[in-house]
Amino acid sequence: MQKTNFLIFGGNHFVGQSTVKALLSKLKNTNSKVITITRSGVNSELFDNNSNLLSLKADRHNEAELKSVLADFNEFETVFDITAYQPEDLKAPLQVLKNRVKQWAFVSSAGVYAKSDILPLEENSAKVTAQPHLGKLQCEEILKTTENLASFWIRPLYIYGPDNTFEREILFFKAIEASKEILIPGNGENLLQFSLVEEIGENLVELSFLPTNQTLHKAFHIANKNLYSVNYFIKVCGEVVGKEAKLKYFSPSLAAEKKLNIRDIFPFRIDHYFADLEPLHSLGLKNKINLRDGLQKTYNWFKQNRNLYKEHCIMPAGIELMKYL
Repeated sequence: MQKTNFLIFGGNHFVGQSTVKALLSKLKNTNSKVITITRSGVNSELFDNNSNLLSLKADRHNEAELKSVLADFNEFETVFDITAYQPEDLKAPLQVLKNRVKQWAFVSSAGVYAKSDILPLEENSAKVTAQPHLGKLQCEEILKTTENLASFWIRPLYIYGPDNTFEREILFFKAIEASKEILIPGNGENLLQFSLVEEIGENLVELSFLPTNQTLHKAFHIANKNLYSVNYFIKVCGEVVGKEAKLKYFSPSLAAEKKLNIRDIFPFRIDHYFADLEPLHSLGLKNKINLRDGLQKTYNWFKQNRNLYKEHCIMPAGIELMKYL
């Protein structure tokens, strides 16, 4: 492979970190550069001080800073954008990188879909009309309509794994370890799709290396093909911890009556949530790591890094709800 440059906005945490690792692995034994941009710089020790990695410090919203740190680079094969959430996040990068990028690989979210009784979610399913996920949808449209720029975006379902910045499976691990009850709205039988974070990075990178005509301005859902109930997900969390999870169910109407937001009590949706994976699978890409192996890997990491998380085992609104159960 000839020398090429790849740019990543992000890289220190979760999806960003998994993308850097996947790209460095893809470019092994080449002299291509993986260049990351974050405000604080990327910790090269996370990537074994790989010589293909170059960490730059800049605020993506500061056009002057971006121009300065990217002045020595004429062209980028692909930009992997992990940290854009709103249209204003794209303004300076697109201006500075105008006509210097072949392809923009954007991390969006399946959260761009409105709640639907028709599943699986597909590209033509109804979309949200309000924040927080409207911003992702708007970013997709900006990339799609930018002149001389190929782009695609991924819409992951629930992502779990090491260094998760959202306390979901980590919250369950802590509660199970402490023999605390886990509050579950409804009956816990709603079906969800999950993806281990490393497979998000791997799929994103693999999509970027496909011929552009296979990915141009397309959306790809990323998740394991299996559907898991909330009850089963928590059960497997208990298996990897080595203790049975204690579950306590409550009616969503009780939370509403007490003016408590269910999202502040429980970290997953209470309805079914899964999407069509055929666009990804048709290109030969699939998530292969099963839930138990993924959660075991996550728990092993958590045991070594529990200091990164707060001690609480129940979300704050859950503590308030317990008064009424």
